[in-house]
Amino acid sequence: MTQQMNKRGYLFLVILSTAPAIVTVFIIFYATVFADATLADFFGGDLTNLTIVLVLFSAVGLMLSALLFPRAREEVLAATTLKYAPELKEMVKAITKTTQALDSLTSIATFVIAFEFPNNVRKIVEVDTNQYSIIAEGDVGILTYKQNKDNLFFVSFEPLH
Repeated sequence: MTQQMNKRGYLFLVILSTAPAIVTVFIIFYATVFADATLADFFGGDLTNLTIVLVLFSAVGLMLSALLFPRAREEVLAATTLKYAPELKEMVKAITKTTQALDSLTSIATFVIAFEFPNNVRKIVEVDTNQYSIIAEGDVGILTYKQNKDNLFFVSFEPLH
C-alpha cells in the first residue's frame, strides 16, 4: 500500500507541477483556435520564449506543490530512506485494525494495524488490503518491517499457529 501511496504522491506532484504549463498551453490553444489570435500575439511568436515560460511555470508549480503539500514531500523522502533501511523482525501481537480515509472527495483509504511489541510499545503500520484481510486482531506472529526515524514500513507478517 505504501508503494501505491508513493506512486499516487509522485503522480500528484507531477500533475500539480505541470498544471500551470498545461493551463498556459490551453489558453494559447483556445485563443488561437477560437479567438482568431496568432502565435505572434503570444511572446512575440518566438517558441523559445514560450518554452522558457512553460518550463518556469512547471518549476514554480513543483516548488509550490512541495511547499503546500509537505506530507507528499515527507512520503517521497521516507520512501527513499526506507528503501535502503535493513529489514527488522520481531514477535508482535496485532492489537487493532482501522481504516483511514485519505480525503472526503475520493474513496481512497489506508489500512492500518497497530502492533504491540515485546517491550509493550505499540506501533501503527500501514498495510495493503490483502494483509489487512488476513491479519486478525489478537494474532501473534513475526512482523518483518523497515524503519527510519519517523516511519514504519510493513514488509510481511507470519502468524504463529
